[in-house]
Formats: sequence, C-alpha cells, structure tokens
Amino acid sequence: MKEKKKMWITRISLDLYGDTFSPKELLKELKFSYIVFNSNEIKDFKFSNKDETYGFGSLSLLAPRHYGLQGDLVDYENWYIDIIKSNISLFEKHEVTEINLFMDVFFTKECNFEIFSRDGLAKIGKFKVAIPISIYKLPEEEIIEMLKEADFTKERIQEFIQENK
Repeated sequence: MKEKKKMWITRISLDLYGDTFSPKELLKELKFSYIVFNSNEIKDFKFSNKDETYGFGSLSLLAPRHYGLQGDLVDYENWYIDIIKSNISLFEKHEVTEINLFMDVFFTKECNFEIFSRDGLAKIGKFKVAIPISIYKLPEEEIIEMLKEADFTKERIQEFIQENK
C-alpha cells in the first residue's frame, strides 16, 4: 500500500495594530479586494459583560483566495507583500504602528514548509513586519472542506489532491 504524501495549506492574515488606529476609518480608504478576518476599535469592549475596552485598534485582513496551497504559494504570498508595499503610507496615515503577517498552517502528515521565498522576505523585511506562525494537524477531509468553503473549484481541489498523493 502506497503511503500518502503530506498535504498542507496556509492562511496568512495581515494584522494591523495601533494605540490610536481606527480600522473603520482605514477600511473606508482601502482600494483592493480583501476579507476582514477580525477587527476591533479602541473603545470596543473586550467581553460582552464587562466594561474593559481593548485600548487599541486592530484589523486582520485575508487575501481574497483565503488559503495558499502547498507548491503554489508565490502569488498568494505576493498579494500580502504588494498590499503592504503599496499601502504603507496609508497605514502610517491611520497610525498603524505594528504590522504582522500571522500564518496558520494546516497539515495532514508531516509538516515541512517554507513560507515566503528569499526574494519575498527581502521585500517585506524593510517594513519591520513580524511573522508569527501557528500549525494545526487536520485530517485530509477537513483540509478539503476548508478549500471548498474558500470557493476553490472542484477541479483545483482534485488537482491539489492528486499532486499530493
């Protein structure tokens, strides 16, 4: 019996933070496609039953593709690089003081990967971006469901599965 190869996908979120940053105000000026993954304003309550506020603004954006596929990450990663590069002045205008590219990696078997090429790291390095990573082991079926929910075509999902057998 042939052992299945490893399968993994990546979700990167562009996380923006600032003590006086208002995500709502920044969103009014963004001129590219994105998905809001998470957001809070400075005065938003941390918990629904408490009076404690966040005290800072934060916004997490996803690329329209949701996920980067193993072996097909360059365009996915470049979306984030290009967004930061072309919007850094806008981020500064809205008092974003911290930028993170938070990575979630979802895998089935072994987990060896490279995130961002050498060129990509060189491009993003000048913006002082942190790159935290979380890794999740999932069954193949769950990864396939995630791709379906992210509107990957049946053909592309099948192609991805075949590439990793």
